[in-house]
Amino acid sequence: MRTKRLHRKRVSNQEPDNHVDEIADGDYRTLLDHIRKELEVLERQVHAMKNTIERDAPRTGFAPGAEAFMIRDIIASLSKHSAARSAWHLGTADYESIVRIAQEKGIPPARVDSWLKRLGSAGQVYRPSNNRFMLV
Repeated sequence: MRTKRLHRKRVSNQEPDNHVDEIADGDYRTLLDHIRKELEVLERQVHAMKNTIERDAPRTGFAPGAEAFMIRDIIASLSKHSAARSAWHLGTADYESIVRIAQEKGIPPARVDSWLKRLGSAGQVYRPSNNRFMLV
């Protein structure tokens, strides 16, 4: 007795298998070997993706988006308290305070600069004057 097995389309760059394999009843070991080989290929691909993500993640241990949220929160909290210091800087946060608080939370100054630029180009942070930032 023979059974038929259909292959699913692969998502990877490999050529698709659009044919039907016929497997004899006693030939299941070959099928298992084939499945193991495909699983090994998938494991290597997953491992490579995981290594790429870990390598590209910042060294501070935060996810890239988490740093952006932390910087936005720092700007928001400094903006709330800016009215007590000066009416001229109402609703803004100064650069030195942003960097100082971010360093206390574990974000290096170079990352703060890059995130401020990214948030500015994304339209989430506005720079009304030199070394002053406010949320949009």
